[in-house]
Amino acid sequence: MFQLEVIFLALAVSLDGFGVGLACGIRRLFILPSSLLVICLMSAGAVAISMVLGKVLGVFISPELAPRGGGIILLFMGLYFTVGAIKELFYQKAQKIKDPVNQESKENSGIAGWSRLTKDPREADRDFSGTLSAREVLGLGAALGADAFGAGFGAVLVGLNPVLTVIAVGLTKLLLVPAGLFLGKWFSFGFMGDLAPLLSGLMLLFLGFSALL
Repeated sequence: MFQLEVIFLALAVSLDGFGVGLACGIRRLFILPSSLLVICLMSAGAVAISMVLGKVLGVFISPELAPRGGGIILLFMGLYFTVGAIKELFYQKAQKIKDPVNQESKENSGIAGWSRLTKDPREADRDFSGTLSAREVLGLGAALGADAFGAGFGAVLVGLNPVLTVIAVGLTKLLLVPAGLFLGKWFSFGFMGDLAPLLSGLMLLFLGFSALL
C-alpha cells in the first residue's frame, strides 16, 4: 500500500512539471537535457529536505498523532490546489467570454497559486533563444520544487519511505516534463495543462483522506 501511495504522491507533485512541459511545447520552447536534470534534481531535493525536516518534527510527535498530522497537511494542500485550480478555470472561461480574441497570454495558465514562470515559461528564456538552459531553469525549478516541499513534509509524517519517495519524485518529473513537451509541441493539448493542477489537488486529497481513515 505504501508503494502505491508513493507513486500517487510522486504523480501529484510532478503534474506541475507536465503542465510546464505542455506550455513549453505549445510555445515551441526547447528544454535541454541538462535543464531537465536540474528541474528533476531541484524537485527531488525539495522533497528530500522537507522529509528530513518532517522526520525531525516527528521525533516530538507521538507515533499515533504523526500520521494524522501528515494527513491533515496533505488534505490542506489538496484543498488549496483544487480550489485554486477551479477558480482559475472559471476565471479563464470568463476571460474567454469577455475577450475571445486576445487569449495568448492566458493560454495554459491554469496553475493557480504557482509561480508566474510555471504559467508562462517564456519568461525564463532570458536570451530569447527558444531554448531553456540549465541556468535559465533555476527559477522554474525552484517554483516547481516549492509545491513538492510541502507535500514531502506531510508524506513523511504519514509514514512514506523517504528514499523511495525522493527517487519516485525525481523519476516521475523526468518522465512527465518531456511527455508534456511532446504533447504540447505536436498536439497542442493545452487544456491538459489547465486540468493538471486540479488532478494534482484531487490526488493529494485522496492521500490525505487515506492517512486519516
